Order: sequence, then structure tokens, then C-alpha cells
Amino acid sequence: MAEYIDRTAIEVDFNTINLPEFGGQICISAFPGRQGGNTFCSKELALFFQYLESENYRALLSLTEVQEFEQFISFSQFKCLVGTQDFEWFFHPLVDMTFPDSAFIADFSKTHRVLLQYLRAGENIALHCKG
Repeated sequence: MAEYIDRTAIEVDFNTINLPEFGGQICISAFPGRQGGNTFCSKELALFFQYLESENYRALLSLTEVQEFEQFISFSQFKCLVGTQDFEWFFHPLVDMTFPDSAFIADFSKTHRVLLQYLRAGENIALHCKG
């Protein structure tokens, strides 16, 4: 089990939504490691991942397009770093400032079931976009 990470020590902009009917919570975040404007701090990314582990998050969902990752950290580097964490990672890019289209919904349907299963079991999930 990861050690507790104080969320006030993390500069990433995120909020949590408690779901008392399920017992879990959802963390909604800007791009992990993103600081004011489009600056990026790899230490903040690591702290955010540590926070998710210390709070027993089961999954992280990235809704950011590949080119948006590239503004902060290479997609392949993010994929490598998130792959070492003790939670599942799901990648479903959503075109910025748009609603999910039918292709997104079809692709997301399996992940949606998994995330709901986690929440219904009282477990935590997180999601992020660019910002």
C-alpha cells in the first residue's frame, strides 16, 4: 500500500466527488502535472499518481487527445509512467470542447462497464482531460 500523500501538496487542479450510495468517489482533474497555463511539472505528475495510489484509486481515465499530451509530456512517456502504477489506465481521447460522438461511445462502452463496476463496489476512479 502506498503512503498517504497530502492532496494540498499537489498543485494539479482536481476535485473529488463522493458517491455515498456506492461508497467510492470520482476524482476529476486537469492534465496531471499541468500547472498554470501550459507549463508542466513531472514531479506534480508523480505526486498525483502517488495520491491516487495512496487513496486506493482503481482506475484513471484519460480523455485527452494524443496531441494534447504532447504539449506536456510525450504520449509514450505518459503511457510508460502510468503503466507502472497500481491502478488501471484507460485511454479514450475526446476531441476538445466537443460532446462524445457515436464512435467514442461505442469505443467507451466496455470501459464504462468496468468503471461502473468499480464504483458499485465502493472503489474510487479518476479521470482527466487537458484542462
